Amino acid sequence: PRRVIQFVALDKAAMGSTIEVKEEALKAAYESKKATYTELKASHILFKAESEADYTQALQKAQELRTRLVAKPADFPAVAEAQSQDPTAKANRGDLGWFRSGTMVKPFEDAAMALQVGEISQPVRTSFGIHLIRLEGRRTKSFDDVKEELRAQLVQERFVAKARERLEQLRKRTGERGDLAAAAKALGLKVETSQPFLNEPGVAIQGLPEAGFLINRAFA
Repeated sequence: PRRVIQFVALDKAAMGSTIEVKEEALKAAYESKKATYTELKASHILFKAESEADYTQALQKAQELRTRLVAKPADFPAVAEAQSQDPTAKANRGDLGWFRSGTMVKPFEDAAMALQVGEISQPVRTSFGIHLIRLEGRRTKSFDDVKEELRAQLVQERFVAKARERLEQLRKRTGERGDLAAAAKALGLKVETSQPFLNEPGVAIQGLPEAGFLINRAFA
């Protein structure tokens, strides 16, 4: 047996000017997301720990080492190479390179974000052990750098919200077993009717480029 479905598909063009994003909104969004556009460059020394006894011992080592490194910060790379238990330390001397928010585990990231360039953190506990972190650099992408990326993101968010709202209105007007046509006409929406289709791999419905889920539902 075949199925035929009615459907209303919305795209950005159907939303018109309702999803446009003005300059003021872009600037406000940039300020609220500024942390995500900030990149940090950091080095660290890790003392691995698993049990509480390990953490206690690692903390003591880190505190003692920090006192030495604050007095001689230039020694940080050499000490990282010699003492860090991070497997990559021998090759990179503790240098983690540039990273963005969400890349590192949260306690590490929070501690690094709070540092001034050149400053060495207090010992930081993570699931890996105890870290000493030195902030090597900080840079933030400007508004102009991310403006179009941000615009596309906000337009997409507005489109999804507006489309869901319109289609929910349609669903309520149609009811559980109603005909989409009358309700869609009242809302100024266009109804499409598919050609009969089978429940088999590779079936396509014109106007619905990703129809797999709907096809399965139609046969349920």
